[in-house]
Amino acid sequence: MSGPEPDDDRDELIRELAAAGDRLLRDPALVRPDGTPYDAALLERMQGWAAAQPVAAQDATPDALDQHRELRIAVLVAMREELLRARSDGLYSSEALESALAVLDAEQISIELRGRR
Repeated sequence: MSGPEPDDDRDELIRELAAAGDRLLRDPALVRPDGTPYDAALLERMQGWAAAQPVAAQDATPDALDQHRELRIAVLVAMREELLRARSDGLYSSEALESALAVLDAEQISIELRGRR
């Protein structure tokens, strides 16, 4: 009997990483770097896979954009921590781990490039 298929392994890992990000967004202790709370509506919109969606045009104030960027980076940090845990546990193939890391790297580069505008 063989182990899980590489795509199944990767998909399961991606689900675990997304769950780590979602847990962070649901944490009542989550605050901005300056200690102020995040906008509750923004937190709610970002839960689940919606974290990848941009801020709606009507909500695109400088503060809303900053909060969105901060939260996306915080989610990526939580996902990277989960990836490191998964790697140390040895539950996933190196192929699945590398694939997930590439996704996280690409997302972080995208956020950083948009933040420089």
